[in-house]
Parts: sequence; structure tokens; C-alpha cells
Amino acid sequence: MLSLLRLNDVRKVLDDITSSSIPTLSQATEITREVQHLISLTARLTSSESQSTRRIVKTQLDETIERLDSSNLKA
Repeated sequence: MLSLLRLNDVRKVLDDITSSSIPTLSQATEITREVQHLISLTARLTSSESQSTRRIVKTQLDETIERLDSSNLKA
């Protein structure tokens, strides 16, 4: 009987990990990737010498910020 209770406890823990921890980790990884991309784009923007390059990088920055603001990445 005790082993069945422990098995049930382990099953609950695994269900919790599967349903909340793994998606949270995946979301954190995606946010980190987007923030790193923002940093890279910001560096490119500050070193850009032409207006057309600045405009392209600014568009990419706006798109990255929009992805970060999207509901997919909100907690």
C-alpha cells in the first residue's frame, strides 16, 4: 500500500513537471533568445552608417519587441 502511495506521489510530481516546469523553461529560453537578438540588433543599429541600414535594423528591432510583447511569451 505504501509503495502505491509513493508511486502516486511520483506520478503527481512528474505531471506537474510536464505541465508547468517544462513549458516555463521553454518560454524562458525563447525570451532569452529574443533579448539576445535585441542586444545584437541594438549594437548593429548604433554602428550603422547609412540611413537604409538603420531603417532595416529598426524594423527588425520593432518585430523582435513585438514578439516579446506577444501573448505567447507572457507569463
